[in-house]
Amino acid sequence: MDARTTLRESDRRLLWNLEKGYTGEEQFDTLLAKHLTNDALILNDLLLKTSGSTFQIDTLVISGGTIHLYEIKNYSGDYILTNEGLSTVSGKVIRNPTIQLARTKQNLTNLIRETHFKHKIEAHVVFIHPTFTLYNASTTDSFIFPTQIETHLIKINDQLKMPSQKDRQLAEKLVDGQETQNQHEQTTPEYPYELLEKGVVCPHCNTLSLSSGLRMKSCLTCGHKVPLESAILESVRQYQVLFPEGKVTTNQIDDWCGKQTSTKSIRKVLETHFTMVGTNKLKEYI
Repeated sequence: MDARTTLRESDRRLLWNLEKGYTGEEQFDTLLAKHLTNDALILNDLLLKTSGSTFQIDTLVISGGTIHLYEIKNYSGDYILTNEGLSTVSGKVIRNPTIQLARTKQNLTNLIRETHFKHKIEAHVVFIHPTFTLYNASTTDSFIFPTQIETHLIKINDQLKMPSQKDRQLAEKLVDGQETQNQHEQTTPEYPYELLEKGVVCPHCNTLSLSSGLRMKSCLTCGHKVPLESAILESVRQYQVLFPEGKVTTNQIDDWCGKQTSTKSIRKVLETHFTMVGTNKLKEYI
């Protein structure tokens, strides 16, 4: 969003943290796909509710009656573990992630009991950023550091068993029981659509400088090239995140992209990657 308007400082920090967290989760998903070659049920980005408490889970791996619960942190640099939390060298303190992990584990335990499953839960905090270092950590803490992730996943992979019927039933219950986006607090700052600058954002320099092209878009600022299909898909994703209640139509995405791309190309991408509902003027993509 910061490419399209001048953000309030508080919103800029919030979006930076959200983006960094999302990047860390994507990196962990990539490592899971690489190292978990045996059968397992993997669930990502769950929003669940139990006893009136809504909680979010980054990643679950379910196999053989065991659930591995992963909380992903993309912190970078040096930290010191103190009684107050994780402290940077400059003295800034953030909450110890094991507190959040313990709360999430307890909520998940309660939810599993409510649905009459008896799976064991093993909870972990994964520090994904390669430059992260934590001093004063104990070997009894549930931390997995950057240099330990690969070894941990290989070990888990060796222990995996074919998912049982109970495993699959639990996974289905968790997926079906998710809260919808409008049932929990919206974290994305709200800015009126009319006040946002339209265009296609360059993923390399984060400017609205991508020129039009038949197959590729080139950034006029940094020279980065992006396939046209990828540029359109990312623009749709950004629109859906910022305006979850908005309809995805060819004309709407054309306007969001600054009318720099042919509507024929936009329509082709939408028809390929989304499902069309409605007819004629009421047609949209979901």
